[in-house]
This record gives sequence, C-alpha cells and structure tokens, in this order.
Amino acid sequence: MATRNNTRLKAVAAGVSALALAAGAVWAVDLTPLADLETRHASLLAQLGGGVSLPREIEAAIARAQRACSAGIDAACAERERLSDELAATREALRLEYRIEKQKRFKRSQSADDGAGLLLLALIAGTGAAVFCGGLVWRRAVRPSPHAAPIQPPPRGHYQLAPSVPPMAPPVSPFVAAASVRAEAREWVWPGIVARGDVTLLGGAPKMGKSQIALFAAATLSRGDAWPGGERARRGSALICELEDDVAQDVQPRLEALGADMSRIAFGGPLDLSREIGKLEAHARAVGDLRLVVLSPFISFFGPSSTDEVTVRARLAPLLEWGRERRVAVVGVTHVTGKSGAGDAFSGSEAYRRAARAAWKVVLDPADPEPNPKRKRRLLIAVGVNNAADDAQLAYRIEGVTLPSGIETSRVRFEPVDAGEPVADYFPRGMYEGQPPTPRPVRRAASETLTSAADWLRGMLAEGPKLATDLKVAAAAAGISVGTLYTAARQLGVQMDSDGDVTAPKTWRLPASA
Repeated sequence: MATRNNTRLKAVAAGVSALALAAGAVWAVDLTPLADLETRHASLLAQLGGGVSLPREIEAAIARAQRACSAGIDAACAERERLSDELAATREALRLEYRIEKQKRFKRSQSADDGAGLLLLALIAGTGAAVFCGGLVWRRAVRPSPHAAPIQPPPRGHYQLAPSVPPMAPPVSPFVAAASVRAEAREWVWPGIVARGDVTLLGGAPKMGKSQIALFAAATLSRGDAWPGGERARRGSALICELEDDVAQDVQPRLEALGADMSRIAFGGPLDLSREIGKLEAHARAVGDLRLVVLSPFISFFGPSSTDEVTVRARLAPLLEWGRERRVAVVGVTHVTGKSGAGDAFSGSEAYRRAARAAWKVVLDPADPEPNPKRKRRLLIAVGVNNAADDAQLAYRIEGVTLPSGIETSRVRFEPVDAGEPVADYFPRGMYEGQPPTPRPVRRAASETLTSAADWLRGMLAEGPKLATDLKVAAAAAGISVGTLYTAARQLGVQMDSDGDVTAPKTWRLPASA
C-alpha cells in the first residue's frame, strides 16, 4: 500500500511539473512545440522508473493539462500576431505624420525666403530712387543762376585748405641731425689704456700676467691710487668675474698684495650677458659708483661658442649698449691663438676683437737678459686700438709676495721703459714721475719702414738662426708688423725651414751669400 501511494505521489508531482512547464512556456510566450513538452514528460517518467502504470484519473488530468497548454500556446500566438499588426499600423501612421510635417515646414521656409527676397528688392529699389532724387536736388542747388556773376578762381599760390580740414603734419626723420650732437671728450679709467664705456681686451699666452694687469686696474681704481703714467685714478667700484682662477686662493690674495680696498670690489660667477645683462644693471644700481667690470675669460660670458660674426655681434650688443649708457669700462681677458702665442689673433671669433675699442697683447721682452721666463720682463703693446694712440707700450714684471697671513702670492710691478723705446705721448708726466715725456714718433713712409725692418731683421739674424716665433714677438715689441716682417724677409732672401720636422717651428737664417 505504501509503495502504491508513493507511486501516485510521484505521478502527481510529474503532472504538476508538466503543468508548471506548460504555464511557464505560455507566460514567457515561448513557442516551443508541443512535442518538446511531451519529450520532457517522457524523460520525467523515465526518471521515476520504468514500468509504472498511472491511474486513469491521473492520465485524464494530464491529458486535460496538455490540451490546456496547447490552447494557451495558440492564444499566445494569436496575441503576438495581433500586437505585430498594431505595431505595423502605428509605424505607418507615424511615418505619414512625419511626411506631412516635413512638407509643412518646407512650405513655411519657402514663404519666408520669398518674403526676404521681396524685402531686399524693395530696399534696393528705394535706395536707388533716393540716390536719383538726391542727385536731381543737388544738381539744381549747384547750378548757377544765369544772372549771377561768374566765379573767379583764386590767384595762383593762394590755395588754402578748408578750415575744417587740419593741415598735414610735416614728416619726421628717424635720424639725428649732426647739429644737435654735442662733442664730448673721452673719459678714461686708466688713461690711454682703459676707457669708460668701451670694451678693452687683454690677450696673450698663458702665464703672462693678463689677469694680473686686470686686477692691478681694479685695485688702483678701488683705492684711488696713481696709475703708472702718474695720473691719479678716480675712486670707484669694480666687479671681477673670474672663471679660470680660484677666487679665494688666487684672486683675493693678489688683490690684498696690491693693497685693494675690498669694500669696493665684488666677485661674480658664470653669466650669459646676451640674456642676463639685467644682473649687471642691478649690481650697478646697488653699488652706485661701478666703473670697471673684468670678464675672464671674455668669450665665456656670451653663451655657446660661435664663429659666426653676425651671431657674435648680436650676443655682444647688450653688453656694448649697457657699457655706453652706464659709462662703465669693460676689460675682457682672453688668450691668443697658437701654441707659442706669437700671433695677434685672439681666441674665438674675430668679431670679439673688432667689437672692442682697444686690444692689448702681453709679450715677453726679447731685450731682457733675464734667463728665467717667470722673472722675465713683459711688455703690454697695442695690437688694435681705436680710442687712443696705438704706439704705446708698458713694461712690467711679476714678483712674488708673502702676505702677513703667510699666504704666498704674486703681483705686477711696472717699470720705466728704456730710453729709445716707444712711449705713449698721452702720459703728460711721462711713464713715471721724474721721467720726462717722450715725443710721439713721426710716422715714416712705407719704404722707410720696410728698410728699417730689413735692417732690424738682418741684425737679428747676424747672430745666427732664430725661431720664427721669437722673431715675431721681438718684431711686435719693436713696432714691426708681421706683414712687414715677412716682406723684409723675402727682400733679404731669408731661408725658412723646419729641419725636416713639419710640426716644429720654422727657423730663419740669412742666405750664405749674405
């Protein structure tokens, strides 16, 4: 009995499951065929166990459920078809309504365009009529009366503009008339050597004392002491921008050895004066009496190295303009080209030298018998001076000094120029106090200059062969240019050879017939 009841319960569960599946299919509008439901029903019965016979009441219930499912599916299909028909009808109605609305808008815009065109035509016609009528009125107004006196033109040369028209302003020239410029005397920081507002270059081979001369100028200016020519310096401040020598170990001890007033001297670091000229202006305003700026090495203060003259001049322009406006002297320390330093060309582009108003070169004095090059006398000679006489030269030595603190350093010590050597005539009291002024040498003709140069070269080579570099230095000290020296050498038939070594300096000797 229990087994039969379980079997019946299982059959009822299977029927209920079949009804649930059928109801789910109907409500989800699942159009799965009825055969699919029968297949599921058969699989469910197989799970309950084979050989099970159901009562007739249950089979009848299942049959009725199957018929109900079929009726529900048919009703769902009919409902879907009805909804599809309604959706199609609605779409057609909306499409028709859109077409009607589009036609209405097109008609309204066409009407507006027609109205604007008519309005524009009316405006044009009205303007034309107004211009025509105005022309007729003007013609009648200006037509002279037959009884009026004829109009006589004004006399020639008496035409005047109407009072309501302002006269045209006379043209203004962008240039300055020479009559409005007042001549001014050049002012000097170091008379005959360093001028205010100009750039002065000091060039030479390494270890020749170029920076020492610049420091001497700054120290003399700071304490208002006398220059080598005897004139006393006008006291002022100096700015030293040194990139090669150490400020604490080299520059400061040398200034102390020269007796500089440290309160009037300032040190600067790396600058790009093509863009940072405002830093110099700020320092000049802060100190108030800035008169000298030292830049060493000179070409390191204008950005990346360049040999293009236009680029170099553009980078120099801010410094040149600032120096002229501020009346500040700028001294640039530089090197010369060549291993021996015998040439007159300075490092970098030639535009640096051409932009400077004065260029001075430091050389060893070949007439000095001192064998030690460190103690040998130096000469400061002009190689390109545009603001003073170009036949000046100064003589000095570098001497060692021990400061009270025990620091060993060095300084320059100027010496009088020997009698017969060219001395600048712009030192009113001579090179030193007590030395009479030397008159300026009279310029000789080219033939006389060449003859004297040939005599000088013959005398130098009479003692034996000499290096070309030593002869160039000695010739520069004697006031003979390199071009004149070579011309004299060709005239004398000087033999120039390097003893088989093309890299070695050439040796000059007189021909055997001489």
